[in-house]
Amino acid sequence: VRAVPADASEWHRAMLSIVLGGDPIILLDNVHGKLESTALEAALTSGSYRDRRLRTNEDVGGEIRSLFFLTANHATISTDLVRRCLYVRLADRVDEPKFKHPDLCSYIRMNQTGERQ
Repeated sequence: VRAVPADASEWHRAMLSIVLGGDPIILLDNVHGKLESTALEAALTSGSYRDRRLRTNEDVGGEIRSLFFLTANHATISTDLVRRCLYVRLADRVDEPKFKHPDLCSYIRMNQTGERQ
């Protein structure tokens, strides 16, 4: 989970960090306002990303092997980025959700293994 970078220079540093880190899944959580980033656009379009390492003249990069997820409430997306996205809207159409296990929290605690799949 990552916070959404605040400006263009932060986006470039974040994208380089993502490429060099090699995490398979990237969650950019809680997007506010307008999502706009030339670094993200380039990364999603080309499948690779290169940039200058901070405080050096060294150009580094690599292939993007990550799947990007973003969460947002009432955010907008730039015109160039909108065609690179797949939207999923989660809508609760049930007034009172009914779970298979009425006390869901107790069920989770009793069946928790402590291991992540």
